[in-house]
Amino acid sequence: MSKKKNYLRIEETIFKSLGKIGYIIIFTLVFSLVMVLVDFILHCFVDNHYTSKFLFSGEIPFSNWINLMWKNYSFSLFKMVFFGVIFIILGFYRSKALTNEISQ
Repeated sequence: MSKKKNYLRIEETIFKSLGKIGYIIIFTLVFSLVMVLVDFILHCFVDNHYTSKFLFSGEIPFSNWINLMWKNYSFSLFKMVFFGVIFIILGFYRSKALTNEISQ
């Protein structure tokens, strides 16, 4: 019976080609970009709930609405650094786990 793998094939490829530090950097960048996207979506639909109502009722076109949301969005460096540190720590522990999994 084969042993169950606890990692994705792409993780193994990145880990083997870039090493531990490269994996941590890619892990941090990918999840930081995901967090920025999630933050923008939350900004659009939660922070500007009343403006989003105009979009869904058809009173404002999507292009005007997204342009308005983009102009009002403020990028938070604090959030980016905070989540970046968290993702670096998670990437470090994930790379340790991958080292153990792949070496066996």
